[in-house]
Amino acid sequence: MLMTDKLQLEDGTQLVVPPAFRREIYRELGISLYTNEAAEEAGLRWAQHYEFLSHQMAQQLGGPTEVRVEVNKSSPVVWLKTWLSPNIWVRVPLTEIHQGDFSPLFRYTLAIMLLAIGGAWLFIRIQNRPLVDLEHAALQVGKGNYSAAAA
Repeated sequence: MLMTDKLQLEDGTQLVVPPAFRREIYRELGISLYTNEAAEEAGLRWAQHYEFLSHQMAQQLGGPTEVRVEVNKSSPVVWLKTWLSPNIWVRVPLTEIHQGDFSPLFRYTLAIMLLAIGGAWLFIRIQNRPLVDLEHAALQVGKGNYSAAAA
């Protein structure tokens, strides 16, 4: 269904793909097909619609396409519904992308943010040091202690 009987290779050669081979490819990649009702039960209801991705896929496939992305515990899943088979949802797990792949990114981002906040705090503290000294001297003068204010 997703793959035609004949595929054209880069060199122009036509390759006949038997149905059993197509099923094996779908099984290996984790691609599965669902009706509208079954897709809702399998996780489509939690998937977020992405207009940009839908538009891009519609251009690639030559007709209206709906793309939704579901982020679950193991890996993100892309749900596709095309004009070629409007009653079928195609579920494609993105097994190469795992939640753990983002943890270094979050750690580096957190470290950069902490360094930026620490640097800003230090800069403000250094900039305000003359004002703190002036405040201390003014308090000493207010108490009548001129010698401590001059120091």
